[in-house]
Amino acid sequence: MIKKTISTVLKKSMFSQKDPWLWISADFAEEFEELRKDPRNFSLDGPGEIIWQTRNKYVLLLTTSAGRKIIYKTTPVVKRGYQYFHRRSPFANEAWYFQYFAQLGLPMAKLLAAGDTRKNFLLKGGFLISEFAEGFKQGNELTHPGKPDFDPLLRDEYIRKNLENLALLHDRRILHRGATPANFLFRSGEKGLELTWIDVATSHYKPFFYRMKPGIIMDLANFFRFFPFSEQERRPYIEYYLSCAERHYFSAGELSRSVERCIRGHYGTTLSRLK
Repeated sequence: MIKKTISTVLKKSMFSQKDPWLWISADFAEEFEELRKDPRNFSLDGPGEIIWQTRNKYVLLLTTSAGRKIIYKTTPVVKRGYQYFHRRSPFANEAWYFQYFAQLGLPMAKLLAAGDTRKNFLLKGGFLISEFAEGFKQGNELTHPGKPDFDPLLRDEYIRKNLENLALLHDRRILHRGATPANFLFRSGEKGLELTWIDVATSHYKPFFYRMKPGIIMDLANFFRFFPFSEQERRPYIEYYLSCAERHYFSAGELSRSVERCIRGHYGTTLSRLK
């Protein structure tokens, strides 16, 4: 039997590692039930727009009966579901971090619903629904100076705000592990630069501070690899990140060199293409 909860706050007690579970935000329950009446709404051949698709996962843009645009993300069939015996699934993990990051004050898209399909602890599938970030663009728009409408000041503000957010996570022993401009959306208007984070599926808590150093380097390298900076051009941003962090694991020079080596070692192809 499915464990169903409708509430304003998602709690860990609402997850189940044995049976199917479903959590729905209270202000989305009516729209969700309306969508569920036709299973095609959540399928690839339904009315939704396919945003992203791989062999095992897909993401749809849907519009509810109330006119709200939502993002539906699912893995219909999970391979090696036995890995999640007595463990939270990737969708439970992402739903939890969506809410926790929002509580920290990070600019998260609003979480609307999430759930797993399980049978006797075996994970079969899962989904997550969040509100569509209307009017926001992927940060990739700011990574290439050759574009006609490129604004270096906007790029600088975008980088610094995201570094502030990453420093906040790292101080709490959390690694993002998907810190790319594609996941850090932005909008520039009368209110200035606004951000929205949309994908925290791979975020991970490290119980010990001494295990944070490799992950911090990877988070920063993963973010900066999309910007065609030399180490010298990147150095002021590394120093800014350290000024935002409460805990210092590195000197500015050590972190700058480590990020450069990581980019060249893991992402050399991407870096050479950008330059």
